[in-house]
Amino acid sequence: MKKRGFLCYLILSLVLVSAFVSCSIEKTSMVTGAYKENPFLTPRVIPSTGGEVSFLLISDEHIGKTTSGASHSLANLYAYMDEQAFPFAVSLGDLSDDGKLTDAVTSFISNMTNRTTNKIFLQCVGNHDRHEYGSSYASQLENAHMSMCRYVCGDLSMYVLDNSTRTFTEKQFAWLEEALKADTSRYKIFFAHENICAGTDLSHTQVMIGFADVSEMNYLFGLMDEYKVGLLFTGHTHKGDIVYDSPDGNYAEYNICSFVKTNSILEPGDNWYRVTVNMSNGKTVVEGYNGTTLKKDTTREFVLPAGK
Repeated sequence: MKKRGFLCYLILSLVLVSAFVSCSIEKTSMVTGAYKENPFLTPRVIPSTGGEVSFLLISDEHIGKTTSGASHSLANLYAYMDEQAFPFAVSLGDLSDDGKLTDAVTSFISNMTNRTTNKIFLQCVGNHDRHEYGSSYASQLENAHMSMCRYVCGDLSMYVLDNSTRTFTEKQFAWLEEALKADTSRYKIFFAHENICAGTDLSHTQVMIGFADVSEMNYLFGLMDEYKVGLLFTGHTHKGDIVYDSPDGNYAEYNICSFVKTNSILEPGDNWYRVTVNMSNGKTVVEGYNGTTLKKDTTREFVLPAGK
């Protein structure tokens, strides 16, 4: 009887370990499978605009979402972009609500790209972007080597990271650290979809988990501290507008609000941001705009530490 119980326990343990390893391998394959070499080492260059650079930042568009009274102020967003003439734009992920590359998603990407002066639209992969795995919007980004990449504009280096499966993976971290060691840009910024931290003041993230792996969280922040990466922009929580400062103030995570708006109090949405980085002193101003009223409703200021 004891032997049978032990045998059952052993089989169950092996099944659980096998499932964990299988899941880990599958997630690693999803994140890094399309890449044969380090995607961060050789950056794509955005022409510099001089003493400072401004770009449009947006997250959690959820194009295609129709439930819960979902709406998108697309006309106002496009008009704002036409007026500002940004050199590039950035999405922090969950651009497609169901992961499908629909006509609406394709149209949105085209509008965002063509409304920048350099025709450049950086796009992080979000968890919703993987809902249609195999023939999805996420697959298109991976095949174009855009789901993980680095862009340089003047003295600003920007890393597009992929944590859409709730892990960065050891391989992505190894590539990232190799690139950071060789990166001679004065200022550095990370972009990723899922929030790394959670729970501050009385925010809704008190009842939502942040990033799943604490060891990965500590490793990422360790890289930011060591290699002078001053800002990490994240989305995912929708309500957002939360800043998590490091204890010594050397770096911060800024979790921004979603663009999609619903009738939920946790999804007030309708937000986009103008980010301006001063190349001489690292001062970075992030201004949040309401897509319905077109009024600026938040301003955050950071100072990026100078790197190598």
